[in-house]
Amino acid sequence: MIENIVQRIEKKMPKDAAEELLRLDKNIRANVLKLLKEETIANILPEIDEEYRSEIFLQLPLDKAIRVFALLKSDERVDLLQLIPRELHTILLESLPKKEREELILLEKYPKGTVGSLMTKEFISLNENISVDDAIRYIRENAKKFETIYYVYITNEKNELKGVLSLRELLLADGKKKLKEIMKKNVIKVNPMNDQEYAAKLMKDYNLAALPVVNDNNKLIGIITYDDILEIIDEERGEDIIKIGGSEFLEESYKTSSILKLYRKRIIWLAGLLLGEILVSIYLKSFEENLLKFIALTFFLPLILASAGNAGSQSATLIIKSLILEEISIRDSMIIVKKELIQGILIGITLGLIALPISYLISGNFKLSLAILFGAIAAVTLSCIYGGLLPIIVKYFKLDPAIVSTPFVTTLSDILGTITYLTVSSIILLYF
Repeated sequence: MIENIVQRIEKKMPKDAAEELLRLDKNIRANVLKLLKEETIANILPEIDEEYRSEIFLQLPLDKAIRVFALLKSDERVDLLQLIPRELHTILLESLPKKEREELILLEKYPKGTVGSLMTKEFISLNENISVDDAIRYIRENAKKFETIYYVYITNEKNELKGVLSLRELLLADGKKKLKEIMKKNVIKVNPMNDQEYAAKLMKDYNLAALPVVNDNNKLIGIITYDDILEIIDEERGEDIIKIGGSEFLEESYKTSSILKLYRKRIIWLAGLLLGEILVSIYLKSFEENLLKFIALTFFLPLILASAGNAGSQSATLIIKSLILEEISIRDSMIIVKKELIQGILIGITLGLIALPISYLISGNFKLSLAILFGAIAAVTLSCIYGGLLPIIVKYFKLDPAIVSTPFVTTLSDILGTITYLTVSSIILLYF
């Protein structure tokens, strides 16, 4: 039985093999791992989610774990080292040749979320003075050592990045020419301390499969590849979705998270939003006298607050999306205010006019109906303005605009909408 499972996994693509391995009983999996080839395990590990990767790796016998570790790419090694116990971490590092060990220690020092924490050392770098024929010969003989061969990075004697060539451009070039004669000198590059999202944007904007990483002296120290960036994009999208829903980011999957952890991630936001809603109740108490006089105002309060909250959430969502896609920036604040002001007035008038005849039928008081109309216009307009501006303000303070979530905007709409609606409608009823 175990041999059949091993044979089946060996034939599968790494992603499919990883899924089958995770479905196995823990004891059966340990026996399967003993029989799987080291190359197969090295291909499977990067395809396994972080919360399971260390568990799988720790099931390997130590001698086999060392051999598998040696087959991993440098960025994959760094990821794995962050997940395993310190004792094994030390053993694996010491198992590597001195040069590889020193490079890995250097990579581990880069903070999580930076380009340096994702970059790999397996890339093609050639001197600018060698010929095209020699370059092609070198790549053919050493291709298996590199993570990607889509690009050839050209350097001088000091290892300074001078240019780049795609493999296609190299193959089509005159074999006698030197690389410096045909290379592209305008290279899109990043620093190891750049944010990973910046690298993702560059790769998307310039349609690149990899980016060279250079230090402050323009010396080539690594590359970052598109597969790593895709993982980052997925993580960022997942984090934004969670924040927009009004929860803290969950580092692991919902399925493996404990009930207590899920509770902690949600209760902080909900408790904060509850305090905000308490402010609404306190403010309503201050309007008790007017509300007793004009009881019909309260009939439409839920409707006004829902309309204002929805309008504000729509504005916030549109601006968050535009900020993430970099369609707008902080400099566009006045454009946003102008557009949201006009939209708020138009939406408020439309919703108010829908409510006007209904409020008149309920109250039989046209002045009261007009007060509700203008209160609705004011509440919805204000909600649109701050819904559009909140993500910009958050972005100004270098925070993630996604934290201006739908529950957050809705709660703020309840507070400000209540104040605006009751203030405006009361002024009209009392003084006009």
